[in-house]
Amino acid sequence: MAHVCYEATHLNEQETGDRRGHGKDHVKWICPEEPGTRESLFSTCMELMMDARLDPHAAVGLHWHLDTEEIYYLPEGSLTMTTARPDRASHTARLHPGDAHIVKLGQGHYGVAGIEGARFIAVTTRRASA
Repeated sequence: MAHVCYEATHLNEQETGDRRGHGKDHVKWICPEEPGTRESLFSTCMELMMDARLDPHAAVGLHWHLDTEEIYYLPEGSLTMTTARPDRASHTARLHPGDAHIVKLGQGHYGVAGIEGARFIAVTTRRASA
């Protein structure tokens, strides 16, 4: 397991404000299976699992899940997450402890931690190879 602190997680320089991403994200990588960090722990489509803590008001920048799906589970704090579609339609929800946020194939998302910050567990799966 690795412990990493990211500045502006998923920085999106084409966007402004919270959609751009800002603030610190303190991450404990439980199992990184992304290309370049693969540990080959699984024989299925698991890509990553992490335990992350966003500083108060930190934002995860808008990014797209073209080949992956992801779920955030929030055990602590609050997090406002916006799910976006390519046609620019979006849905925003405020998450509290015990809530989850799902991103499906082809969707994008960004999020902002509340005044107390937010801790979330993220699990990502990759599209199965044909």
